[in-house]
Amino acid sequence: MEVRIEALGGRGDGIARLADGSRLFVAGALPGERVLVRPERRQGERRAQLVTVLEGSPERVAPPCPHFGNCGGCRLQHLALPSYAAFLEQRIRAALEARGLESVPIEPVELSPPASRRRLRLAWRRVGKNVVLGMREAGSARIVDLTTCLIARPALVALLPSLRALLAALGTADGEIALEDSEAGVDVVVITQKPLAMPDRIRLAASLPELAGVCRISWRSAAGHESEPVATAAVPFAQHGPIRIELVSGGFRQATDAGLAAMRRFLNRHLAGARHVLDLYGGTGALGLALAPLPARLDVVEGNQAAAATLARALGQGIRGSRVSVQHRDLERDPLQLAELRPVDAVILDPPRAGARPQCTVLAGSRVGRIGYVSCASGSFARDARILVDGGYHLVGVQPIGQFLWSDEIELAAIFQREPA
Repeated sequence: MEVRIEALGGRGDGIARLADGSRLFVAGALPGERVLVRPERRQGERRAQLVTVLEGSPERVAPPCPHFGNCGGCRLQHLALPSYAAFLEQRIRAALEARGLESVPIEPVELSPPASRRRLRLAWRRVGKNVVLGMREAGSARIVDLTTCLIARPALVALLPSLRALLAALGTADGEIALEDSEAGVDVVVITQKPLAMPDRIRLAASLPELAGVCRISWRSAAGHESEPVATAAVPFAQHGPIRIELVSGGFRQATDAGLAAMRRFLNRHLAGARHVLDLYGGTGALGLALAPLPARLDVVEGNQAAAATLARALGQGIRGSRVSVQHRDLERDPLQLAELRPVDAVILDPPRAGARPQCTVLAGSRVGRIGYVSCASGSFARDARILVDGGYHLVGVQPIGQFLWSDEIELAAIFQREPA
């Protein structure tokens, strides 16, 4: 079938309009292109496989990665970077407009560069004596055996051959592996459906000296959510403002230094002068502790017990001239109430993808002067923004942050200011 692509969908697929008015989604096609496609039947939507580009877009570029088209990541490498940035910005604008929030100032997109991603989670499967290790194909369980990864830090890519050899020697046939590059080295977590057996424990411990640049190896089975450290050469850590934070094995951390730096710059610019700051969904303090100078009082509230405990231990180092506290609390079920918000003049929100609706509902009735909101999901952010605006806040500006280069994922930082009573 020959079709003309009219637009890009939210996931980066080209969209063609068929004669019956329905939409056809074509991965790898760009707006304005005339393409030959092979229709596929999928439940819920009409899709087609791109066969040939008959008339290309001027925004089409040669994808730099040899795995493009097979690997499920980096699906927009064929789109020129200026147009790619415009696509990410439009995703945020469309989410806001769907909630009636129009004419919001949106700053230029901050894109993380290639070879900057410090976290990778890969799938693996033993095939004969070898191991296939890599990303899955889009919409498939098939694993693309990676020889390189243009978005990942070189330290992670360099480990791929050694990790294949290690996984081939284990007593389990498949699973996933999480890699995170820290200031102390690479943290490795093997994730399988099986509990850790003694032979595998011995193999993993013996392999640590042979894995150049690896500082810790852990194991996580489906039976438990926490990772068990098996061998440690050095404790992986991150620097959050004035203190050093031990990384929780398998815990959350922003994907790139560039993305985290963009969030910190934005918050520092808009929350300057705040004396009492609440850092909600604060993790190990990556955002609040980077405020410069530190406020007179900083209260970090985090729902993950391991992250809260890690920050509490680090705070034992002491921070001169600032009062910093950490509290373990589930803000989804138990949001801070108006009496607790009364002495606060600024709030940082960094919730998971589901957003912070219960807490924003309370904040909307508060007198907190400024709210800095960091989000990884424009849809839930726009919903929460509507709640805050209806409560009298003004959405001053949004900073799009593209940590996942060439993907359809977009993060953001936003600032809300309370309108005068």
